[in-house]
Amino acid sequence: MKPIVDSLKYNTTKFRSRCIILALSLILISVKVMAEDAPNPTAVVSVAKKSNNDTEKEKQDLNPYKPTYFMFQWGTHDPRDNQQLYAKFQFNIKQNIWNGLYFAYTYRALWSITEQSAAFKDNSHNPEIFYDIDNEGLVKIGQIGIEHESNGKGGVDSRSWNRVYWEPRLVYKRPEGKLFGFDTLAVYIKAWGKFEEKQSDNPDILDYYGNGELTIKLYSDENQIVVKARKGLKKDYGNIQIEFMRRISENFSLYAQFWNGYGESLLDYNRQTTRYGIGFALTR
Repeated sequence: MKPIVDSLKYNTTKFRSRCIILALSLILISVKVMAEDAPNPTAVVSVAKKSNNDTEKEKQDLNPYKPTYFMFQWGTHDPRDNQQLYAKFQFNIKQNIWNGLYFAYTYRALWSITEQSAAFKDNSHNPEIFYDIDNEGLVKIGQIGIEHESNGKGGVDSRSWNRVYWEPRLVYKRPEGKLFGFDTLAVYIKAWGKFEEKQSDNPDILDYYGNGELTIKLYSDENQIVVKARKGLKKDYGNIQIEFMRRISENFSLYAQFWNGYGESLLDYNRQTTRYGIGFALTR
């Protein structure tokens, strides 16, 4: 009995140590971001000379393309590593290459922090190039692009696919101001076509992911709710993800996520899971 108790104490201490390290990492990131955002006296004059259009464009370039977050997540028991609690995080960058042509890269990971080896269960590497046509009016032509996604694994755990997509959107900003804490409604409809790969390890991925994704966003400067849903090509396959963000400082938001369905990670594209998570997201 004593070895079991000692083992539990060891795992608990190790888990707490990892949480402390992660918390310190977030603090360091916050300090770095705030330092970069500190006003430069020599730059204030030059910024004041810029037109409103240039300033607005810079704000759009700095805005995150996808959320950058870190959270603790629990839910469906995983038979591979016998775990229910994970750390999940996502990092995203976007760069304007030329006149509305963008390159973006998103990295997402599930981390088995309660395992003794603290291994990463799965990773997702998602580079893409797209053209963003943000025309005037209620309905936007939106993004037209091509993207790759893979998990960097080999053998039976290898997953990857390539697709071309179009994502038009509707964006409505309420002229009277906020209603229930939100002032903007956006609807995104992303449709894609998958490139057929002869040696693909997941040729049936569209059965679970389908040919598109519907996203509905309610947001303001302080709050954001995002609902994403996919319907697989086969009956009863699909997924839904709900995100909530509440700004708590200039650089951070409280972040919560709910997931239900198939394909939370590429490794589990054909496996159903339900998970809940809470943590923090970087905001601009």
